[in-house]
Amino acid sequence: MSREKFRSIFVVTLPVVLATAFASGLLGVTLSRGGWSPPEILLQGTFTILFTWIAFWLWVALIGAYRLAATRKTRRALAELEASRPPLETLRTAIVVPIHNEDPDAVFARVRSMLESLAAVGASAAFEMFVLSDTTDPDIWLREELAWAEIRKLPGLSRIFYRRRLHKFRKKSGNIADFCKRWGARYEHMIVLDADSIMDGAVMVEMVRRMEAAPGLGILQAPSMLTLRDTLFARAEQFAAATYGPAVFAGIAYCFGSAGNYWGHNAIVRVKPFAEQCGLPGLPGRPPFGGPILSHDFVEAALMRRAGFEVRLAWDLTVGSYEQGPASLDIARERDVRWCRGNLQHLRLVFAPAFSAGSRAHFAIGALFYGISGLWAAYILFVAARYAMDGESGVTTGFEHYAPLVLSGCVAFVLLGGKVLAAVLAKLEAPLRAKSAKLVRSTALEILLSTLIAPIRMVSQLTCVIAAVSDTSMDWAAARRDEQQWTLRGAIRSQGLETAVGIVLAVTLFSIGPGLALWLSPVWLGLLAAIPVDALLSSRRLGRALRARGLFVTPAEAAPPEVIRRALELEREHALAPSTFAARFESFVTDAWLNTLHVGLLRAAGSRELSPTVVEPLVARILADGIEHLSKRESIVVLSDATVMERLHRLRCLERAESSAA
Repeated sequence: MSREKFRSIFVVTLPVVLATAFASGLLGVTLSRGGWSPPEILLQGTFTILFTWIAFWLWVALIGAYRLAATRKTRRALAELEASRPPLETLRTAIVVPIHNEDPDAVFARVRSMLESLAAVGASAAFEMFVLSDTTDPDIWLREELAWAEIRKLPGLSRIFYRRRLHKFRKKSGNIADFCKRWGARYEHMIVLDADSIMDGAVMVEMVRRMEAAPGLGILQAPSMLTLRDTLFARAEQFAAATYGPAVFAGIAYCFGSAGNYWGHNAIVRVKPFAEQCGLPGLPGRPPFGGPILSHDFVEAALMRRAGFEVRLAWDLTVGSYEQGPASLDIARERDVRWCRGNLQHLRLVFAPAFSAGSRAHFAIGALFYGISGLWAAYILFVAARYAMDGESGVTTGFEHYAPLVLSGCVAFVLLGGKVLAAVLAKLEAPLRAKSAKLVRSTALEILLSTLIAPIRMVSQLTCVIAAVSDTSMDWAAARRDEQQWTLRGAIRSQGLETAVGIVLAVTLFSIGPGLALWLSPVWLGLLAAIPVDALLSSRRLGRALRARGLFVTPAEAAPPEVIRRALELEREHALAPSTFAARFESFVTDAWLNTLHVGLLRAAGSRELSPTVVEPLVARILADGIEHLSKRESIVVLSDATVMERLHRLRCLERAESSAA
């Protein structure tokens, strides 16, 4: 038996199975005293599945916590050793940043900061940066080109390239595939980032070193800590990720070993086998379970494992790898809708031939992550049904003395035991060591907020599952990364269903029995408070106030890495110089250098010239009234035609010459 198989069976699976058998057996003895009714059978089944799920993640966190504690001194010694190694000098790695209608100021501030970070560690010669745009908004398109051109002019930062795809085939996965086809042969590895990702240069260098040291390693995924958000919801998520995440990452890496997963960003990939093995054919049948594969990263990891390459999680690189999380419950729901569609589609692949057991486990866990909300809802219904059938006395003598205690004890142990242990480990790490009292208060507040949010997320994710199963369009909407101000109308739209469910649930439970309503009060109270909770969580003012008092402060905020500090500084500088789309378009028409740059990019991308009957009326309207009188689609048509942009430049130059002569 291999070491990894022994680990997965006896170290990971067996303790979870034994714990579940004990708890489920205790509940079964309690429920079966008066014989088995249908609600009791269903209650037993759902409890077993839920307990297995909870026990698995608790055990993963405990394994990770032990691993963190046992390797603390070793990791520090290795970090000092890596810092003293000579820089990379040979060009072997591309850094790719796929974007789609993102804020160019924020994206290119992070890009420039990362390039400067690579220069600071002496590794600029070993990397080239590619910003791969699928943008469809004409104004954002021009801002991207301007931001890229500005960085290219800076000394030492010219190894950055920009490409906007003309045909948006298969969204992000197609964007990456297009890069591999056009330029992949030039590189041994590529570091894949999201538009909101940021990585320290030293971390990128370390990831390249690990790939070079292990030729059989196909994908190395780095953990990504959440940062750069101010709302209370985001700050709580950031604190939870920074405090509990390292233990979970370490546990996941131990449990899955070389059969790890790929999250689509903040990872380094071996280009040649990725390009050869990770093409994504459509699934047979119609959406939602057929058609194009939406959540591509899990499948790409499985295909790399099928080709014989390892996929691992670099669990110790939690410092220097970051991304942004959702700013509110509403944006989190939008993200869940996207992920739910992709993860449920993976159910088709759980039993597909040739995939490893680890890959199948990732597919199943991803799908169950959203199905678990439905099981929690079913569990509540089955508890209510049994209570209604047996009456107050039956529940008092058996059920209320055992099953609720088992379940409550399990949940409390997961939420409090795992989180408290992770917080203790975080306390031992600088820079939070001297702030233990605030760390304790932050942990307690995070537990309170997560308990309050749990029933809201349960209903929200349940609606995501229903929407994913019923929606056959399979549209993969762009991520929303804004921090919009909370409004009552928006909260009612966002949390109206949760509030209505809370009202119905409370009335139903009280009609069945006050004891049941009291026991399930955290569920219906959380749902009833969904709108005011949404208001609190969406508040940037409250989030900043807690930060000022030292609460929900992450290590990246207590001792900000230079790559983040510099990105924020650059983004603020760009925000001070607003302009309009009309002014930007005019600069691309009148400025010879910008016009040549834009036309050159179009022709390098293989743009096609349209018929004069299509573009001539548009040119006439631009010359007469300006670009602002064209629709977004018409503006895209003009900006996409190299000949038209050249002609507009010549006409503008002729107009200025005639005006000067007059």
